[in-house]
Amino acid sequence: MASSARLIERSVAIQRQAEEEGRELTPEERAEAKGLLDQAADQQEIEDRIAELNRGGSVRNAEGSSEGGPGDQFVKSAGYKSILAKGLGSGN
Repeated sequence: MASSARLIERSVAIQRQAEEEGRELTPEERAEAKGLLDQAADQQEIEDRIAELNRGGSVRNAEGSSEGGPGDQFVKSAGYKSILAKGLGSGN
């Protein structure tokens, strides 16, 4: 997947081309440029989360609240709790 910066550059290039040609964007160009910007926003969110993990920070859920690090999230997960419920936890 392309980086958010490259996606933005591609969107800007579409807009510049139309501007250099002295015209408005066509509906297709407008849709493509908007789609690239939407993809860039999604990619930026992924890049930010990866950077946060690399810094050892906590991962935030969609509401922005912190749930601790990956280990904390794992032990709070339904999957882990189901393993414990089956008696397969540590020490067994």
